[in-house]
Amino acid sequence: MNGKLVGQPVTLLEDGKIFRDRLKRAGVTDNELKAAMRQVGVEEFGDVKRAVLDGAGHVRVIKAEEEGTGRS
Repeated sequence: MNGKLVGQPVTLLEDGKIFRDRLKRAGVTDNELKAAMRQVGVEEFGDVKRAVLDGAGHVRVIKAEEEGTGRS
């Protein structure tokens, strides 16, 4: 994840809505976001509760049905 904004977590996608301006500022491509989604078994943006770029530069994805379970 070279060149990614590192520091405070940044919400990139919430309730299926992509924040394109945040993706661009954070240096995260659509392909990187989709790859993170696939790692948790999600194909559609609408199936994502939240995707966050964490302080270490990793994209964390929470499935819509997992909200509140503590898994990501």
